[in-house]
Amino acid sequence: MADEKKKKQKKPVEEVLLRNYPKVIFFWPLFFTSLVLWPIQFFFNQPITFLGAFWLIVFFVNLFIVAFDFSSAKFFLLILVVVIVVLLIIFFVLPNIELAVFSDISINLGLPAGFYMATALILGFILLFVFIGAYFDYYKV
Repeated sequence: MADEKKKKQKKPVEEVLLRNYPKVIFFWPLFFTSLVLWPIQFFFNQPITFLGAFWLIVFFVNLFIVAFDFSSAKFFLLILVVVIVVLLIIFFVLPNIELAVFSDISINLGLPAGFYMATALILGFILLFVFIGAYFDYYKV
């Protein structure tokens, strides 16, 4: 019984590894989005507008996060929700409304499978080297 108690007792943490990642690490959602949309778009002959709009929204959110340092998560979420609602209106509602001002403008956000493939491969290559570099670059505390 005494041996079981010794085995169950956890050792205290003696050191912690701190790794520093560049801001490009925030693009992992775009990498996974491109990785998922690539085979979906591959099986369709025509580019699907919804997939392109979804990819652009994820891309915009990633750029938004990288571009600004937010001190409060609540403020960030508020701004992000407003921006996403505006983008959804621009991409999905306005193209379906017939307005005289916008009658000559058409928005086709469909992206081919090759675009998703290239984006996934480029981001995957960069993120792989970021993780490898961070593995060897750390601080012990």
